[in-house]
Amino acid sequence: MDTWREGWFIFWNNLRSAPLYLLWNVVFMLYMGLTTSFLFTRGDRGPIDPLPDFMLLLLVPFTGFLFCRRGFRYLKDDSYTKMLYYYRILPIPLKFIMSSRIIQLLFALVFNNVIFFGFMLLMSYSYWVEMNAVSYIAFVVTWVGYGLLMTGSYIYYEFLKRGVIYMWASIIVNFLVASLAFVIYMNGGNLVRFVMEYSNQYGLLSPLMWGALVVGGLVLALMCRITLRKMSLRDLA
Repeated sequence: MDTWREGWFIFWNNLRSAPLYLLWNVVFMLYMGLTTSFLFTRGDRGPIDPLPDFMLLLLVPFTGFLFCRRGFRYLKDDSYTKMLYYYRILPIPLKFIMSSRIIQLLFALVFNNVIFFGFMLLMSYSYWVEMNAVSYIAFVVTWVGYGLLMTGSYIYYEFLKRGVIYMWASIIVNFLVASLAFVIYMNGGNLVRFVMEYSNQYGLLSPLMWGALVVGGLVLALMCRITLRKMSLRDLA
């Protein structure tokens, strides 16, 4: 319990020190929701192209981040390494740092996805009209589960590697995501429609939604455990 209380304290102090960054998150999520909504305006709702799948596969993991100065300057200043160095000097136990990052992740996933998917729904309502409110919530939560699954690897590189390695790892992940969307498309699939159908059929009892949450949560927990173990061995000099 102390670990999570201290993690919340770190998270809350970081948030209070830069409250305007929440405004940037709102602006960026609105922009993402607007640009993505343009892909959901076709009347036939069929597997037209891989772009809808690609955009959601690419963008949803980003909703697990709060867009702050540290995130924007990680390549130039290696800001995540400097953050760990600062916490080590204080000193703050690594488990408190990790719990703070998990709290930030969960906060960001809720905050950002409400804005992102909410605005996307508003701007392309005609595409989603066949879904009721419960089905759409199940659709969104399924993608949040995917976000949990992917964010663990980002946290791993964020805490354990320098900025340039983190950048290349992100590029590789994005390339793999693009490849996955293309492979699904070439085999006649449509991931967005697949999630929609499960959400429509089962609502909040969707096995796909609960499977995504459970698998995403387990992978995140595993990656955080591995990261925490290796953080104590990392040379920050």
